Amino acid sequence: PCYNEEAVLPETIRRLAALLERLIAAERIAPDSHVLFVDDGSRDATWPLIEAVAVERPCFGGLQLSRNVGHQAALLAGTGYGLYRLQQYWTSVGSGIGSEASQPAMSAPPASPVPVPAEP
Repeated sequence: PCYNEEAVLPETIRRLAALLERLIAAERIAPDSHVLFVDDGSRDATWPLIEAVAVERPCFGGLQLSRNVGHQAALLAGTGYGLYRLQQYWTSVGSGIGSEASQPAMSAPPASPVPVPAEP
């Protein structure tokens, strides 16, 4: 989760990109591994930074929550979103669409922010 991380996010991205490269080179993770940043309702430029890196580097993606829901809820939202994307991939492969056709869509960053419903 990211909350008002504008000042430190560029360095975090740099370090995570280097770590991904090392892990991929060592064959410890798959070459199409991803990092998902969950913007937990930041009020600074955290989300524009996430959007920019998702366009520049397909291994990064983002999920924007409409308001601050707290660390644990943001982790749960990111985990749920990741599982949803994984389910989409396996469903498309299992239904005969084929992995080559589905992989570009699965590796692309989310097209739009996912809102969090308002509290009742």
